[in-house]
Amino acid sequence: MKSAIRIKFFLIICMTVLCMGCSDDSPAPPVVPIEAPQTGVVSGKITNARTGLPVRGAVVMLHGRRWESDAEGKYGFAQVNFSDAITISVEALDYARETLNIELKEENYILDIPLTPLTNPEREIRDFLSTFSELIETIEVDELETIEELFAEDFLASDDLVTRFFGLNTGVIPANYDAVTPAITALFEEFNLVQFRFYDIEMNVPHTRQASAKLGLDVITEKGTRSVRREIVANCELYFRKEESGWKIFFWQFLEADVRL
Repeated sequence: MKSAIRIKFFLIICMTVLCMGCSDDSPAPPVVPIEAPQTGVVSGKITNARTGLPVRGAVVMLHGRRWESDAEGKYGFAQVNFSDAITISVEALDYARETLNIELKEENYILDIPLTPLTNPEREIRDFLSTFSELIETIEVDELETIEELFAEDFLASDDLVTRFFGLNTGVIPANYDAVTPAITALFEEFNLVQFRFYDIEMNVPHTRQASAKLGLDVITEKGTRSVRREIVANCELYFRKEESGWKIFFWQFLEADVRL
């Protein structure tokens, strides 16, 4: 009987101690402070300083890391350590190299970088069209090779009805690259005067090495001793690509045209 009383008393003491340990007055665990992030994201857009259009394929370098801008000119570096001196450099074909120093002390740092173009595609293509007109007007067989070089090797004329009827069937423009020399030769042989006059040129230059232009075109021909005159008046669209040797036409379409005798 006494043993049972002792056991019961011992249990009461243990329960009392446990309850005291669960008291609300027990000290709270220490609070561990959350450290502020020490890295951030540096991102932005690479653009043409003259046109504001995005620059694709620009190489952006940041502390040995490399990023190539996408079709929208965007780039981005994650987990960049905070620093008072971060150097970013950008290089792109036909643009001046750009180097910038920034301080990174925030999680998201937006840095848009305009690049200064080293070329002027609009002016170059206008000069190209002037050269084209001058070469055609000379009616010199010796210039055939030079005229051929103005067309890309994958050149194609549009196959729509207007282009076929007013451009291809009249011999004014070649159907493809292989037809350039035969078409121009035929013009020189048939007419004693050929003139190509480009005017009202509206340029679209999405890239320093790609462009298109909507323009007016007057093709004037004369033949025979009495100088029988024919004029084709057309609105055209031409697509250009810059290669190592310069600008070349790779697509030609007549949007609308008329023949005047």
